[in-house]
Amino acid sequence: MSHYNVTVVIGNPGDKSRTKALALAIAEALAEALPDGRSIESADLVIAATPVYKGSYTGLFKHLFDLVDPNALVGRPVLLAANGGSERHALVVDHQLRPLFAFFRALTVPSAVYAAEADFDG
Repeated sequence: MSHYNVTVVIGNPGDKSRTKALALAIAEALAEALPDGRSIESADLVIAATPVYKGSYTGLFKHLFDLVDPNALVGRPVLLAANGGSERHALVVDHQLRPLFAFFRALTVPSAVYAAEADFDG
């Protein structure tokens, strides 16, 4: 089996972050086939997860990708994930995240993961 270098990018890395919980749950589900990676630019697959604040991804998330080389993700698969207070924010995946990764000419996975507040326990 091939090994893949996977990087999980989280727009809100706080201890109680639901985005962090969502992204890490996805990564854990893929862990056997896709071990952890250490950097965005060398990853075989990027899982990009962010909370939705004011109808968009976080400033921290955007700033991180502002630092990535524009050619670093060409042809690289990217799984998009987001979470927000309600289902209405699910559009952020297609209206905010996909265009960001289109700039990088990455291959965004057609299906994304979105979780609303009701999808989390507690």
